[in-house]
Amino acid sequence: MLDYCPDQNTSATRKTRQTEMARMDETFDDETLVAYLDRDLPEAEMRAVEASLRSDDSLRERLRKLEASWDLLLELPETAPDPDLAQSTIEMVALSMEDEQKSRRRTAMRRRLLGAVMLCLVLGAIGAVTGALITRMHRARLLRDLPALVEFRALQHIDSVEWLERLSQIEYLQRAAEYLRAAGEGASIPPIGQTPLPNDVGERWRWVQALDADSLARLHASRENFEQLPPPRRDELIEIAEYIAQSPRRDELLAAARAYAVILDAEGAKREQWIKDMDLDARQTEIEQIIARNLLVEYSAEMSPQDRNAVGEWMDRLLLRPDVPFSFDPYQLIIDELMQASESSFIRSEDIKELIEQLSPYPQELMRRLQSEYEQRAILMSWILSLTGSEDESPVISTEALMQKFQQLPQAMQDLYELFPEEETHSELERLLKGTRAGTSQES
Repeated sequence: MLDYCPDQNTSATRKTRQTEMARMDETFDDETLVAYLDRDLPEAEMRAVEASLRSDDSLRERLRKLEASWDLLLELPETAPDPDLAQSTIEMVALSMEDEQKSRRRTAMRRRLLGAVMLCLVLGAIGAVTGALITRMHRARLLRDLPALVEFRALQHIDSVEWLERLSQIEYLQRAAEYLRAAGEGASIPPIGQTPLPNDVGERWRWVQALDADSLARLHASRENFEQLPPPRRDELIEIAEYIAQSPRRDELLAAARAYAVILDAEGAKREQWIKDMDLDARQTEIEQIIARNLLVEYSAEMSPQDRNAVGEWMDRLLLRPDVPFSFDPYQLIIDELMQASESSFIRSEDIKELIEQLSPYPQELMRRLQSEYEQRAILMSWILSLTGSEDESPVISTEALMQKFQQLPQAMQDLYELFPEEETHSELERLLKGTRAGTSQES
């Protein structure tokens, strides 16, 4: 006769059940739990999940976080059965019964009434199932649309894949955006999430789970703005986002879109719309000129010695020309002439071209991108103002230019300078021609 030990068998049974439960828990990945939340699992799996939830604290916590993430991101409440639908159905059946012959037996009336109630219950069940199905479809669509939502602030300015590809080929686009951000003239676009959005739709769910509160809030704002767009525009953004996601140049294309958004933000709403209304060729030309203008202004603060000397020698040549009038402030004289940009100005188009030819390759290329001579003159003014702002960085006026202008001084002024030591005369005359004449000289 076999010995029976209840405790031993109970312990073995419990251990077997725990082993089976642990094995079942391992199969409960995020997708299974999401399907459980949507009531989309077979009945046996639903019971298995529910059994594990009753005994597994960590599984309950995982499920709570999944549900909380969706609630925050989606704000999609389950569709409840429409009470009006049930009520109207009952009323319609009741009215139809009033029209029937009153001689019908009560049992038949009860049968019809019961049938009406059953119909309401069926309709209510259909409404609940339909609501759950719509919710699942909406969630699936959201996962599909995530690439467009995550990069919405950048992609909202892109109207075609062709334009995005063109943007990515424009030289110095990133550098111009960085300068504008540093200057506070273009809004930066902080990324959503600590890691790039996965291409796999299943992995996107776990990516959403890992978002912090700030990223979730920005993603929710992007979704609200996205939903306000007309359906054709939403489809365009989804197509563009999917193209980027599948491209081997994904990072490069995204960087181009973000840089373009910064540049348009700095230009302002009116010019932004004006640029967007252009055809692609004209738009590309305009963006290239915007980049050139901003980088040339940036360059005024970091000009190379070669280019500072080129600008200084160019001004010397202008000041030595006989048609240039005398001025105690020659730099201001040149700036005033650059501002005129008229036929009467002694600074002609040929003079501007001559200076551009003397520049180093980088500013030379940018200056040539500017199609307007007026813009070229404006850049030269900013350079001269920058150079004359610091005496140490000012271009040195040659001895020949100093002597030329000395001879243009009134004779009484020349005689006065002849009384000074040569070194002091040279220093005073140089400051005079730079518009910073010493106080002692002015008093004399």
